[in-house]
Amino acid sequence: MLYGILKTAHLLSIILWIGGMIFTRYFLGPAAAKLDSQTRASLMQDTLGRFFRLVAYAISIALISGIWMVGRVAKMAIVAGTNFSLPITWAAMMGLGFIMAGFFLLIRYSLYTKLVKQVAASDWQGADKSLLTIRNWVGANLAIGLLIVLAMGVGPYL
Repeated sequence: MLYGILKTAHLLSIILWIGGMIFTRYFLGPAAAKLDSQTRASLMQDTLGRFFRLVAYAISIALISGIWMVGRVAKMAIVAGTNFSLPITWAAMMGLGFIMAGFFLLIRYSLYTKLVKQVAASDWQGADKSLLTIRNWVGANLAIGLLIVLAMGVGPYL
């Protein structure tokens, strides 16, 4: 029962993170591009701030639940007297997940912090450049996230 709850929490956190990146990059960003720089930067700062707070929780849930689930399966194998071998897709998911978390830290604590300062200083041109940089990093992070989904989707066939 606990395994099922943690797996559900794990999946929901990933859906939130990847879905939020898709929404922001392909829907909100292009719509906001039609606004003047001041309105766009203020909107994106507020929206990204809210999203990043939720993603920080989602990452924590994904990492903790993922590590727990792997540990649980390994423990069950040992108790059953068999060897545990980490499937290549799980290893890929974990490694790429840590890279994604690192990208998030860069985006949130470096690039977004710079955006907040630019908005506070009414540096709209700088804010536009920061938003483009954030968009590019989010795109890279999204690509990694989709690779993880692909690896897990085809995993049993590798």
